[in-house]
Amino acid sequence: MLAFIGRRLLLTIPVVFGIILLVFTLTRLLPGDPCIAALQERATPALCEAFRQRFGLDEPIPVQFVSYLGDLATGNLGRSIQQGRDVSQIIVERLPVTLELTLFALTFATVTGVLLGRLAARRRNSPADVATMMLANLGVSIPVFVLGLVLAYFFAVVLRGSPLSLPPSGLLSPGMRHEDLAIAWGMQGVVGFPRAVMDFVSNMTIISALISGQWEALLDGLRHIILPMVALGTIPMAIIARMTRSSMLDVLGLDYIRTARAKGASERLVIGRHAFRNALLPVVTVIGLSLGALLSGAVLTETIFRLPGVGSALFEAIGSRDYIVVQAFTLVTALVYVTINLIVDLSYAYLDPRIRLR
Repeated sequence: MLAFIGRRLLLTIPVVFGIILLVFTLTRLLPGDPCIAALQERATPALCEAFRQRFGLDEPIPVQFVSYLGDLATGNLGRSIQQGRDVSQIIVERLPVTLELTLFALTFATVTGVLLGRLAARRRNSPADVATMMLANLGVSIPVFVLGLVLAYFFAVVLRGSPLSLPPSGLLSPGMRHEDLAIAWGMQGVVGFPRAVMDFVSNMTIISALISGQWEALLDGLRHIILPMVALGTIPMAIIARMTRSSMLDVLGLDYIRTARAKGASERLVIGRHAFRNALLPVVTVIGLSLGALLSGAVLTETIFRLPGVGSALFEAIGSRDYIVVQAFTLVTALVYVTINLIVDLSYAYLDPRIRLR
């Protein structure tokens, strides 16, 4: 097991390096001047020359890349061109919002998709099966930005004032602040790495409210996250449902399932113990791959619902040619994606004991 993990970690090095190189190159090929984007009408040739020297943009691209790798080796992600702050501070503020949204969306997609796929497989060719697959095909066909706008309009405008009304934007209602949740943690006087961890977690609205016992903020945060969660998780949910159904049907046709039924095992036992667990391998793979779709879909989702996460930060950074922020967030996203794929590979041995990871 340890040897397998070691090999996989070594294989991630060229993958991450390739991502860094690709993103670094593409950001430099984007049209537009970061100096003009940052200074706008105040941009003059003299100011832009000083601007490029300050951020090292006057150097050849290969020299910039080597310098960037040197900074990464020391843990320095650089300073934002547009905001003038360390990117690490921006990550601590923005990444928790995206991770929390992704966690809820992935949970919604997994639970709903697996249940619908399992139902469709058990009742093959029945009205429930047809309705489930129609719902899955509809879900996978609607773009995130269309579904998000439709949900926001229906639940925030059409149902406004009713018990089913939901807020269309933001993390908390006016009058509630993240700072209040952080104070409830008792973070005064905490410094260093523990403070950084607490700051990171406190920016997760729902998790922070749950830990601090702020039940009003918890309920408010849950109401705010429902619409973006559904909008972001619908496409992965549809894919997981279709994969679960297909995998379950393949397993239900195998000899050992017929043997279990012939021995008199109940249908619930056959489905739950014998069929479902062995059908999970391709489903787990799809769930791991769905993480990439969720992280990329967060750009549109956070923009539509005005959530201050990685997606909206990337959108702003690309528009302002803030190369440093784009590179840092892409690197962090790639590391999260690689880590999840490693966890998915390790889960195979648990789901199917015949698999040995060496």
